[in-house]
Amino acid sequence: MSRVHEVLERTNQLNAVLRRSTSADLQNYYTRPDKFEIEAARLQDKFGDYGLIGVAVAEKLGPEWRLVELAFSCRSLGRQVERALLNHLSRLAVAAGARGLAIDFVPTERNGQMLKILSELGFSQVKITEKGHLSLVRRLDQEERDLSFPAWFDVVGMTTPGKTAADS
Repeated sequence: MSRVHEVLERTNQLNAVLRRSTSADLQNYYTRPDKFEIEAARLQDKFGDYGLIGVAVAEKLGPEWRLVELAFSCRSLGRQVERALLNHLSRLAVAAGARGLAIDFVPTERNGQMLKILSELGFSQVKITEKGHLSLVRRLDQEERDLSFPAWFDVVGMTTPGKTAADS
C-alpha cells in the first residue's frame, strides 16, 4: 500500500485525476471491496523488474464505475501497461454488470499524454465540469469494444480482503 501511495503522490505526467488519495483513503478503499476496486500494475521485462508502476482505483457505482485515481510512472510509457490495466479493470466492471467506466480528467500542462492514452482506449468527453475538468466515459456495453491485452502481457490477480490468492 505504501508504494501505491507513493505512485499517486509522485506522479504528475501520467496522472489523470491528481486527487492524491491519502494512506487512510487507500486503506478505506482496500477494506471496502464491495464499493471500490484497486488494481495495480507491476512491470517486468528482459531488462529487469521496474516494480509497481501503475495504479487504478474505481468506485463501483452500479452501471457505471468511476475512476477516483489513475496514475502511472513515466517508466511505463510506451509499453502499453496503461492499456492492459484499464482493459483489465474494464473486464472486471463488465463482469459486475457495469456498462461504463468514467473519469473526471484534470488537464494540466504536463499530463496531456494521459489524455491521449484515454482517448485511444475509447474514453470520450461527455462534458466539462464546473471545475474545468473533462468528464470522460468509456462505454463498455458495446460488443466490439477491444478489452484485449498485448500478447506479451501476463495478467495476474491480486488478493483482496476476504479472498485467497486462489480466488483472484
